[in-house]
Amino acid sequence: MKTSDDDIRKIEELEDGSSVYEVGPPPAKEDKESSFYANLAIKFSEEARKRLSSFLLESIEKDIEARQDWLNSVEKAKQYLGFSLEDLKNTPFSQATRTFDTTLSTALIRFYATTRAELLPQSGPAGFKINGNSDEEIERKGELTRDWLNYYLTVQDESYYSDYERFLLYLGFYGSGFKKVYYDKLLKRPLSRFIMPEDFVIDADCTSILESNRLTHILHLSKREIILNQQNDIYRDVELSYLKTLENTDDDELNPTKKKDDVDISVYNKRSLFPIYEVHTYLNLQDFTEDGDDSKTENTVPLPYIVTIDKISKEILSIRKNWKEEDAEKEREEYFVQYNYLPGFGIYGIGLAHLIGSNAITLTTVLRQLVDAGSFKNLPGGLRAKGFKQQNNDLVVGPGQFVEVDTGGIPLSEAFMPLPYSEPSGALRELRLEIVNQCKELASTSEMGMLQSKEDIPTGTTLALLETNNRIQSAVLRSIHVSFTRELQLIDKIFRNTLDTQEFNVENQQRSITGNDFAEEVVIIPISDPSINSAPQRMMKADSILRTALQAP
Repeated sequence: MKTSDDDIRKIEELEDGSSVYEVGPPPAKEDKESSFYANLAIKFSEEARKRLSSFLLESIEKDIEARQDWLNSVEKAKQYLGFSLEDLKNTPFSQATRTFDTTLSTALIRFYATTRAELLPQSGPAGFKINGNSDEEIERKGELTRDWLNYYLTVQDESYYSDYERFLLYLGFYGSGFKKVYYDKLLKRPLSRFIMPEDFVIDADCTSILESNRLTHILHLSKREIILNQQNDIYRDVELSYLKTLENTDDDELNPTKKKDDVDISVYNKRSLFPIYEVHTYLNLQDFTEDGDDSKTENTVPLPYIVTIDKISKEILSIRKNWKEEDAEKEREEYFVQYNYLPGFGIYGIGLAHLIGSNAITLTTVLRQLVDAGSFKNLPGGLRAKGFKQQNNDLVVGPGQFVEVDTGGIPLSEAFMPLPYSEPSGALRELRLEIVNQCKELASTSEMGMLQSKEDIPTGTTLALLETNNRIQSAVLRSIHVSFTRELQLIDKIFRNTLDTQEFNVENQQRSITGNDFAEEVVIIPISDPSINSAPQRMMKADSILRTALQAP
């Protein structure tokens, strides 16, 4: 067989100077442009990209403005958590106390501790149920799928639990938390990660993110990440001025008074992360092309796309279809899960910052007034007659000390007059306790006072007290349970589509799972019980069921 020069290709240059060649016809290159998920922005004209970018950025700004009241309430209440030291400049006078009332922070920490214990057990968060008829084989597949997910979330994905714990703090305080479930192409496995509330923007004209026309994830990427995305054809290869090094940057770009394309890039010369908008939206792309005819596209149904926009340069980096290739209905692929502490009047939920934030500010103010009143009563200030030879303006008398004072012949009782500071107000103290009790009841953190009750209190009565006392907390856990179910099912869905063969160890037993081990009848659910929010309550319920079974088997 004859071999032409075109069939011989150098593959690698070795360290010893020799080379490795490959003989045969070159492999067919993958046509990324014709792929179903190809970057459509490459085929778009510059004018069409600008029109689409302007339209989306303007819509996102309106979405950001619509959520501002929700964020402002959180920011005002955040400083009263007492997690950071207050600036001394903000105190009304130098001796004023800077203590914080702990009712708000206690409610948040209690929510975190309770929810974390219920949702994230050490053995893993996933359980399963069977939809339809069950047999031994389906039960085996369900147990295998459950064990694999628990192993993956507790062992293989080491950051999942720590990320979820941090997420719970934001959820309880902000009232809404967002997680993104996606397949990481670099790690080649699914990930579920928390999104900062400020970095997720929703089109507010909807009842849930499942019906939202526009979801925007604000990514903060480093220079390395952006360049790697461009090299791997994830982003369009477009020149971004802020990625240039100082050696390659023109003088005009370093001049803070000059702009390029109406964008002042001097502000970003020393930044390490850059904002990228990932917009999940419905579009009719023909509306933005030069030859788009309104008469032909006005009745066309918009389709789901993912559009990536560089916020600084306003350049569109990618446009990709967001539905499965085999899906005739072209339904949007979902990546995001919204958790709510309590449902709000809009798309965003209500958290502890909104529920008891105002009361926390009042409690901190009242507490500081009480402490300041006690300080002035114990160490009072006052007035003294003019003309003393005493040079120091302050007379400090310690315990057991007698200080000589030259009053110039004036009786000592007439030379000094202490200001009439009163004791800390009892009425103010009672008012503070009343507000604290209101906050505890609203946040479902009040104590039951079990030690004051009878020792032989019936189990049913105890369960009734627990359910009444934790009614709000139970409602919160039920809402979180629903969202957590959706998150686990999205992770399971990715494994169903991508898993080949995996070996894992459960209870010192080597197990193996393949894509064929996933069954449609198996539905992944959290192992937590949303109607029970503590281990004692679970034990009491089990004891009550046992007593009933013994009395009436």
